[in-house]
Amino acid sequence: MFVLRDSEAAQDGRWPGPVTELSVTSIASPLNWLKAVRVARQLRKAGFRFAHIYFNDTSMLLPPLFRLMGIKTIVSRRDMGFWYSERSLGVLRIVRFFVSAIVANSAAVASNVMQAEGYNKDKISVIYNGMEPVKAAAPAEVPAQSGPVIGILANIRPVKRLDDAVRAFSLISKRFPQAKLRIVGGGDPSELNALTRQLGLEGRVEFPGQVMDPAGEVAEFTVAMLTSESEGFSNAVMEYMQAAKPVICTNTGGNPELIEDEISGYLCDVGDLRAMADRLTALLDDAELRDRIGEAAREKVSELCNEESMLEQHIVLYERLCDRQEATEPACAS
Repeated sequence: MFVLRDSEAAQDGRWPGPVTELSVTSIASPLNWLKAVRVARQLRKAGFRFAHIYFNDTSMLLPPLFRLMGIKTIVSRRDMGFWYSERSLGVLRIVRFFVSAIVANSAAVASNVMQAEGYNKDKISVIYNGMEPVKAAAPAEVPAQSGPVIGILANIRPVKRLDDAVRAFSLISKRFPQAKLRIVGGGDPSELNALTRQLGLEGRVEFPGQVMDPAGEVAEFTVAMLTSESEGFSNAVMEYMQAAKPVICTNTGGNPELIEDEISGYLCDVGDLRAMADRLTALLDDAELRDRIGEAAREKVSELCNEESMLEQHIVLYERLCDRQEATEPACAS
């Protein structure tokens, strides 16, 4: 595996093979183009005919250079393009002519790629994220709760609209005086802490920060939420559903492909605090409803986000591209 820049994720041992860091800081630098060409030559010499590109910067830099070296590229898209700019879209619309296939992790992402980047539908495969089956996690080591926990897995960023979660929680806080809101993820909580003080919620909103075991945190949740304004296909929602937690999330991106409203969770319009509060009230009032929706959520995500199915669909795509390659070359390796 090759990465443009080093990171903790690249070096934490999760990858099955070696990771090579190219020290590329700018895709506009001709020196970095030469580095990419050297990688392409190295891969071609080793017998590879395809490269699967996962990240945004590499999807703008590598496809034309790899094509020159006789290597086709598959590009993954996993969000709704919150990183797009006028400049990047200009580059991506040119680069698309050098890309052999796109893998989108939801139908919403696929539609967005077609509209924004100009890809034809026949180049795009929708393959949902897969989840490895897990046993029920032990609850995280948090202080004993005397009431329900409304939980969120999300880093503190504007796109997550976590202030909406705090405001929705404030609308039900008097009805459920023992309830707490727990926002689990990295980032600076100072603005959200100020909002909790403004709304009189001191001591009732918790920010444990980044944790090593998010599944253990989810095990503590009574109800799970996601208030983002943009999501490609939310891993957090998948984790909630796998743990059979009832979910309230925004009706954006791929969320409605995971959540069937009032069956496997609840969908609310982005920013609709009243609807979020009403759904929280319904779930906190009714344990049977929580159990029914949580179990429907678990069944839905187990069927839709099956790890074995995800791998099989990738293999089918790779084999199809190999078949196309074999029409013009005597051999194919991937």
